[in-house]
Amino acid sequence: MKKKVVIIFLIAVLCAGGVAAYKYYKYNYFNNEVFYTESKVSFENSTHHFNGTWWGFNQSKIVRINDIIFTYYINNDLQIGEVANKDNPNQMVFVMIKSNGQTVEFDQQKTSRPGNVVADPNRNLVYYFMLEPTSSQDSGTLGKLMMYTYSFEDDDIELIKEEIIVDHDGTNPEKVNTRFSATIDSSGNLAITYAVHDTNYVFSMYVLTYDIDNGNWTEKSVYIEGLQHPNFYPEVAMKDLDHFLVVAVQDYCHHGDCYYQYVRYFLYENGEWTYDYLVDYQNETIASKRPNLVSHTEVYLGSNDSYHVLTVSRIEKDENDKLVNHFIFDKDKTEIVNSEFEGSYNFVRIVEVNNELYYVAVDSDFLYILHGEKYDIIHKAKLMEGAYPYVISSNENDYFDLLLSPGFSEAFNDVDNLYLRLGLCKE
Repeated sequence: MKKKVVIIFLIAVLCAGGVAAYKYYKYNYFNNEVFYTESKVSFENSTHHFNGTWWGFNQSKIVRINDIIFTYYINNDLQIGEVANKDNPNQMVFVMIKSNGQTVEFDQQKTSRPGNVVADPNRNLVYYFMLEPTSSQDSGTLGKLMMYTYSFEDDDIELIKEEIIVDHDGTNPEKVNTRFSATIDSSGNLAITYAVHDTNYVFSMYVLTYDIDNGNWTEKSVYIEGLQHPNFYPEVAMKDLDHFLVVAVQDYCHHGDCYYQYVRYFLYENGEWTYDYLVDYQNETIASKRPNLVSHTEVYLGSNDSYHVLTVSRIEKDENDKLVNHFIFDKDKTEIVNSEFEGSYNFVRIVEVNNELYYVAVDSDFLYILHGEKYDIIHKAKLMEGAYPYVISSNENDYFDLLLSPGFSEAFNDVDNLYLRLGLCKE
């Protein structure tokens, strides 16, 4: 697959009202002139859909240091059938996208599934996390959790540390689940979260935190008796080492169906865990007819230190009609504020741009940007069918960065990963 790099500068054209040559483009791709495409870069994608780059909606897959983007793709060329294990691991290929649109593949490491990348802009450090398979007998679910630390300076990036966070000898049971996620706080402390359950469904939500000042990993996990179902795809947002939020979805397969009918939160504050259902449809009539009803789609720490959680529910008669719930954990008390809006969205993310909150959403065909208070669509673009979106933003900037990874299996081999920088039009 050939790499394609396209840098588009349309500030004058779109923000000034455009010229005739762009009228057709603007009519089909933009609702108005709030955001414009500042840059657009495509880069390599996985060969096979199964275990491809798109997998893992709960993961961190795009970060930024200054104007340099760090991301990755999964090279699964050697995958046999749908299996990537110790004998034929996938490769997590680390990608740097420079401000001029140049893509640099600067390293790769063994993995079975997509992983996570986080960045510390204050120290110019980039961390990549992946599960390296350790068994030849399974599909790659058994593995050791690895962290690779890179130092970045003057466009040069160097591996400075390779560390086993959780070791594994390749035999059952698993010690780390493939559906893990990672984050970093404003001080540079790290957190990794994953779920593990035993045959009796004594449930454990693991959180490992890394203190950047003393270099120590600490386990801060919660164990729940009688939950009966595993809760997987956890996503974490962290204020500091003593304050973080994890959100996970029911992921229970039984008699050929996999049930996603509730979302739970796990809040850690000063050594104490609080956990409860956030959305629960288990006792609704529709639950007996449709196993897949809800999932979280964003866990975000806002600039005002409040946690934001988005869930997407498929509870209407038509599965294309979906309900998005926006939960805000008040920073000063335990109250959880809930608002909602409707749409056909598969995934919805949150970005903050120039002191405003926006939703970045995708359905099967289009990318949308919605106003954070009015829920009205202010941007619409047909960029990729069946995309999985991953975002990074900063409240002080007048732009945000977006990774779209192809998730539509029928056209998978024909579509690259796509990075965009979307900026606010200047008045």
